[in-house]
Amino acid sequence: MKHAKKLIILILVSSIIINLELRFVTDNNYVLLNLKVENEAFTSLQLDITPDSADRNAQRLGMSKGEIILIALMMNNYSVNDDILDKLDKRVCVRNKNRLMHFNGEEFEFYTNVIDSLIIDMEYFPVARSKTRKTWVEYEDSWGNERTYGGKRTHEGCDIMSEENKRGVMPVIAASGGTVTNLGWLELGGWRIGITSDNGIYYYYAHLDSYADNMAEGTKIRKGQLIGYMGDSGYSKVEGTVGKFNVHLHFGIYIYVDGKETALNPYYLLKNISNKILYYQY
Repeated sequence: MKHAKKLIILILVSSIIINLELRFVTDNNYVLLNLKVENEAFTSLQLDITPDSADRNAQRLGMSKGEIILIALMMNNYSVNDDILDKLDKRVCVRNKNRLMHFNGEEFEFYTNVIDSLIIDMEYFPVARSKTRKTWVEYEDSWGNERTYGGKRTHEGCDIMSEENKRGVMPVIAASGGTVTNLGWLELGGWRIGITSDNGIYYYYAHLDSYADNMAEGTKIRKGQLIGYMGDSGYSKVEGTVGKFNVHLHFGIYIYVDGKETALNPYYLLKNISNKILYYQY
């Protein structure tokens, strides 16, 4: 009789564990199959984490940074901070990773690679600081805010505002290395430069006042390299139009899936590298 009771208890416990595991994969709040490029929960990229925390916990859990961050995002309604990463249990992470790899291997690999690539790519804050000026920049999470020029749309980036509001003063530097794949005038973005990293992530710098010397499509760019100067160009079909808004850098990040361009929220990534600043004399 005692053995029978133990068996019943063991079966009940096993059933609970299996149901919890299946819920992680099948519940609508967590299912990876729903984590497509149009999923706003993922593209908002609420990763309020420091590089040290990501490194430390990846080593502790024996996984890549992309793997632990993606699992943590799915377990916490797509919002992660250092405290959440520190509390991740290795056994739970391994179990969930194995099940996700079994049921949704391609999606899991794709999104972990995106996160790993972003962490590897972004090394410097994209606006240099002055050695002498006290003023610099300010920015906030404006992802998804309404924009009306050219028709109603949502904001696909982060606006880094100049506190001085003077065009042509602040150096814009490459947050990531890569190759210049777009250069020139856009109606919305004004003078812009697009750099595609070696990992395939597209970084977009818009509303520039001017470019650095020797910028051209196909130019190889290193991390931290000067690429131009902050301005207020754009919002016009007329090339060279300025003054339609305050001086700022619009910084965008895009990934491509089956030829479809999808924007990611840069705010938290910028916040995580806000102490990685280069200083210029200006």
